[in-house]
Amino acid sequence: PLGMGLLSGKYNKDSPKVQGDDIRSSGMSWLRYFTADGRPTPELMGATETVRALLTQDGRTVAQGALGWCLAQSDRAIPLPGCRTPEQANDNFGVLQLPPMDPALIKQIGELVAAFQKPTA
Repeated sequence: PLGMGLLSGKYNKDSPKVQGDDIRSSGMSWLRYFTADGRPTPELMGATETVRALLTQDGRTVAQGALGWCLAQSDRAIPLPGCRTPEQANDNFGVLQLPPMDPALIKQIGELVAAFQKPTA
């Protein structure tokens, strides 16, 4: 839901090269969010800030907005958020207490995200 950490704010254009077996540096053809050295792609960084602002415009946290967007894609959608701390779990599952996101907002975010998605063969 957080675009391999991009929406978390953890990664930016000045992030150091990822180390070890991190998937972000795999060079996989389907991985369009990160360069082969594991840094975010420059063209995505601007869109990331826009998406973060849209996800939080109604008072949700970034995680709640991302999960809300995922849930809105289908009544069969089951996003799998990572939770390393109790605080992250509370934040993530707080989305279940919120109303559905506005359909116009869902569409706007979807249009931004679609530019960076590439179907796998």
